[in-house]
Formats: sequence, structure tokens, C-alpha cells
Amino acid sequence: MKINFLLSLFVLVLITACSSTSSRKDQYPPEFYDFTPTEQSIIRRGEIAVGFNEKKVRMALGNPDRIRKNTGRSEYSWEYNRLITNTGFIQRVGASVARGSDPIIASTQGNPVSSRPDMRVYFSVETRTVTRFQSF
Repeated sequence: MKINFLLSLFVLVLITACSSTSSRKDQYPPEFYDFTPTEQSIIRRGEIAVGFNEKKVRMALGNPDRIRKNTGRSEYSWEYNRLITNTGFIQRVGASVARGSDPIIASTQGNPVSSRPDMRVYFSVETRTVTRFQSF
């Protein structure tokens, strides 16, 4: 009986390892593997670096919640938001907020929710690469 349990556990671990490896390969588009090992590592951690282009930032952080075009300046920014409930629980937002709208006010199991900036990434208009970024 103990051998059957160990054999079943081994098969389960083997199946899980195979499926997670293939899903990780499918997580990024083919051009991801053309990036340097350092860039790949940064993106896998969900971080960005100065000099990243828009594609690399999207791979690391996802789609921005808001895009701001700074007229009269040589840069534009992408804004990423967090949801905050009255319990203090903070969760990363994956959905977009309508441009120009006020923060989202919704209800999650009776808890009011609002949105606030979490990170702002600035890009050069000329090169379309990250010049700086701020975390809030």
C-alpha cells in the first residue's frame, strides 16, 4: 500500500512538473527568448528597467490601466493601479480603468473598493523606451 501511494505521488509530481514547464513557455511570446538573460530575469520577476520598450513593459507588468500623453513634453506615461477596500486589503488590478474617469467605486462582498495609482512608467516619445518610473 505504501508503494502504491509513493508511486501515485511520483506520477502526480511528474505530471505537475511537465504541465507547469509547458505553461511557462506559453506565457511569453517567441520574441521573449531573443532578449538577454538579464532582461528575461527582470521580466519574469514582474519588474522593469530603464531602457525597456513598450513590449517588454507589457510582458512584465501587463496592460496599463491608464495612458497619459503629456503635451509639450518629450515623454508619456503608463499608469498601473491597485484596488483598495475598506478592510485595507490591497490587490493588483488587471482590468483597465476607463480613461479620464474617477477611481472605480464598486462593492466586493459589502466592502467599498477604490482605485489608486501603484506605479507610473515614463517613456521617451522619441525612442519609446522607459526613461524613469515611480512606485507609490
